[in-house]
Formats: sequence, structure tokens, C-alpha cells
Amino acid sequence: MDVHNAAKKTMEAAGFEYTRPFIGHSVGVGIHDYPFVGPVHGDWVLEPNMVFEIEPGVNIGKERVHTEDTILVTGGKAKNLSQFIDTSEILVIK
Repeated sequence: MDVHNAAKKTMEAAGFEYTRPFIGHSVGVGIHDYPFVGPVHGDWVLEPNMVFEIEPGVNIGKERVHTEDTILVTGGKAKNLSQFIDTSEILVIK
């Protein structure tokens, strides 16, 4: 729940309305596997060696801005397993 709430707070502080029911999900056979990281799916405890997709997103007008990173939970600071790309400019797909 802390992960979801931190993303919500950050997005709202930037002036965006944050309405997503979850901030991320586990990685498995399906596209969006349990456990989900967010208030509609319970207060899960993240444990070392779990892998999640963390995908904050907001709506800007009729458009949705969405990023996604693969995160490994460790005994300390989480590790981002995603390939790093420069996000200083948003890629627009039309």
C-alpha cells in the first residue's frame, strides 16, 4: 500500500488527478497477475525476491500517460530491472 500511496501523492502534488485502482502487479503467466499493488486488492506485504511491474499513469485530457518498470524486491532498496531510457522527453505515439 505504501508504494501505491507514494505514487498517488507524487502525481497529485504535480497537479494530476490520480484514479488508478493499483500502481502495479506481480509478474507471471498472465499480463496482470496477483498480487496487485494497490488498495482495491488488499494490503500485501512485499518480500525479497518478488518481482513486480510498477506502472504509474495519469490521464491528461483524453490521453493517458503511462510508464512501466520491472522491480525486484530486495532486503534493502528495490532494484529496477528495466532497461534505462532517457525520459526527459515523452515519446508520443500517434
